[in-house]
Amino acid sequence: MTRPRLLQPGQSYKFSKYFELPYTPADILAELGCSYERASLQLPKYSGVIDYLEFLQRYLRRNIMRVNPISEAAKREVLIAIPNSF
Repeated sequence: MTRPRLLQPGQSYKFSKYFELPYTPADILAELGCSYERASLQLPKYSGVIDYLEFLQRYLRRNIMRVNPISEAAKREVLIAIPNSF
């Protein structure tokens, strides 16, 4: 069975237009022949002292897994919602 096309052939899509589509990122990427994987990144470490780093790491790991990345706005809202209790 063939899936209906999500993207219209011949139509130009700007980057921001993908976030306006009513489809999940996984479906859009599948249509483009791509996929993605949610994973932790190993980034360079800051050598100074950060008192609240462990709390922040636990908070972000716990909450980011609760977010369905259907849109960039949803991810942004979750990150903004971090309390200012440091």
